[in-house]
Amino acid sequence: MSALQKHKRIRIRVEGIYNKQESEFVSKDEWDNYLEEREDIIYCLVEKENVEQAEAKLAAYERSNLQDIIQNEARKAEQVQTQAEATAGQGKEAVEQKPAQDAALAARGSIQYTASAAMPPAPNPAQPAPQGADAGGLAAGEAQSEAEAHERMAAASGWDPEYRQRRLVQMAYSSLFAHPSSAVATTRSSDAMGT
Repeated sequence: MSALQKHKRIRIRVEGIYNKQESEFVSKDEWDNYLEEREDIIYCLVEKENVEQAEAKLAAYERSNLQDIIQNEARKAEQVQTQAEATAGQGKEAVEQKPAQDAALAARGSIQYTASAAMPPAPNPAQPAPQGADAGGLAAGEAQSEAEAHERMAAASGWDPEYRQRRLVQMAYSSLFAHPSSAVATTRSSDAMGT
């Protein structure tokens, strides 16, 4: 598991317990202190500093505020459901209103077709086909180290591992040998100066 995934998992867990909203606090300072305490616990768990203390503090808060935590989760679920219904409802209203609007415009003799929320969503773009083990991809269940993953990603983007070596050799040889045209130019300039 990457560090980012670990951090995200810890943050979701802590924010699921410390889930109060700003409206539940009397003052802005109390809200800020609450957020600071939550972020301190997240930091301690992610950075593995005082983990026992942070876990104890988290467990104590959860025990003492279990009822509020459940109520806040229920409130959040209701808000999500309401938003989903409102979004779905807007689409239905637009579909129902569109024929009436078209009829009114047709009666006036000027129909203007425009994109609306009633249009079906655009199809999903085609996804790349998975590569098999014979095409350089990993077979099912095959492990991959971070170095191998980096190497595969670099190769997929067009990076050539020997480019650096070739470029260094080219630069070394170009600095060792004088180009014939530059040697002729140097000889002519010294002849012109009379040396």
